[in-house]
Amino acid sequence: MTTAYPSAFPTALPTSFLTTRGPTEGGIRGACPADVTVLKKDGVTEVDPARAVRIMDQNKSTVRVRLFNAWTNSSSPADFVDSIFYNYQHSVFDEKCYEKQAVRGGADYDDVTIRCLSSAPIARIEICVADGTDGTETFLDRERDAAVPPKCCHSDLPEGTPTVCYDIVVRCETACVPGGVGFPGRPSSGSGLRGGGSA
Repeated sequence: MTTAYPSAFPTALPTSFLTTRGPTEGGIRGACPADVTVLKKDGVTEVDPARAVRIMDQNKSTVRVRLFNAWTNSSSPADFVDSIFYNYQHSVFDEKCYEKQAVRGGADYDDVTIRCLSSAPIARIEICVADGTDGTETFLDRERDAAVPPKCCHSDLPEGTPTVCYDIVVRCETACVPGGVGFPGRPSSGSGLRGGGSA
């Protein structure tokens, strides 16, 4: 089920995220993993942000991403996540807040376009994962994953449902240098780009 509501998403950001970082190894499908980072986490359960948010297209105004369930895998039906909430700014006057339920492990659950901040080529998306409703088994920490989903999503989760939230920064301009060493999917220095280059 998908539910959408308007909201007000904060735009303040530490200056450390306004500078360009160097290339990083380990990207997915040729993307630069340094382009997706967790700014803040409410809870203790970790996630690889580059697996949860994969960039499809970048420009100075917007960034298009595909969202994945990176918290569980698809090895069994029990690896569904009960609810994933996500909140982002689609345009200047259009904030989005959605909930997806029963998301299979490793599956993608939406493609979204996020507006970049006017002050810097970055965008933000808040993702909250809730699991273990009504006391069922969960991968989350029942004591320390006690976050609250965005109010704009009007969550009807049972009280005490384990929930963890992530404030994720997505770069609208890549932090990796195309063609440079460390940019996944690109030739390393010394590799030929035309005939005669190394295989």
